[in-house]
Amino acid sequence: MAAAWDSLTALEQWVEAGRPPVNPTVADLNHARTRPLCEHPSRPRYVAGNPDDAASVTCASAQQPAA
Repeated sequence: MAAAWDSLTALEQWVEAGRPPVNPTVADLNHARTRPLCEHPSRPRYVAGNPDDAASVTCASAQQPAA
């Protein structure tokens, strides 16, 4: 996955304006797909729907078993 996400702008807005990133999503530059960026230690987990769409994926606890 060739991830594309403007982390510098997100960091600037957080530090300078007090606005942390909310539900950040990353796009794959090589494929037509998106994924949520999850807070550590959670991980992206497919739920249902189009597997290439971030809306079909949720951030789940690393300990949470797959459905």
